[in-house]
Amino acid sequence: MPVLIGKFSHHGTNYYFDYSTESKEPSAAMNLAEYREYYRKTHGRLAFDKLAERLERADAKGTSGRMRRDLDDMLKGNRAGEGQRELSTSELIDLLLVRRGAAVPAT
Repeated sequence: MPVLIGKFSHHGTNYYFDYSTESKEPSAAMNLAEYREYYRKTHGRLAFDKLAERLERADAKGTSGRMRRDLDDMLKGNRAGEGQRELSTSELIDLLLVRRGAAVPAT
């Protein structure tokens, strides 16, 4: 199953998450230290060797996907909303922050 790394910033903190192109449901949002530990446990030692390269792409454009322009492009077609409704990038980020317990700006 293809899994991409997404990155966004909120109130000066960078957050990373896994995004499966098949399930369309992201992992929780994590800071870099949390994400590195999660990645090692979830993807294994061999995959961890490629993490630095993948994070470099995520840091540069919001996604580790080579064929994706940016975070918006990566999240197109997600089914993370209620009833598998597609969420906008900002709605999905809000969802990830709520799941994390971080404050979400009022909209």
